[in-house]
Amino acid sequence: SSAARYLQQCILNHQQSPRQLFTSRTSSAAATTTTATSPPPPPTTTSASVGAAKTLMDKYEFAVRHYAGQVWYDCGQFVEKNRLQIKWETIKLLATSKNSVKYLINYLCNNSH
Repeated sequence: SSAARYLQQCILNHQQSPRQLFTSRTSSAAATTTTATSPPPPPTTTSASVGAAKTLMDKYEFAVRHYAGQVWYDCGQFVEKNRLQIKWETIKLLATSKNSVKYLINYLCNNSH
């Protein structure tokens, strides 16, 4: 599916920056111990292994380091979570709220043409 292909491309792109995305729990330990002068560790996967069979993809994990620290994701769950759509009731609530998000939604809706 297109979501899986998009995720594969994101993983491959992020592997170029090992301080942000870790493809295995062992590479995360190596990446956290690198210094600014040492070269980054090599990626632990290849494009062939990322694009492998669905069963292999479901077992594939990666971690992203951001404000919440290092968070591990499972590819199958990650893609499934990103398929969720915002319910109409939620959009309606945001549109009628007195929050500044309302102005952002109106701006995006009116300027998307």
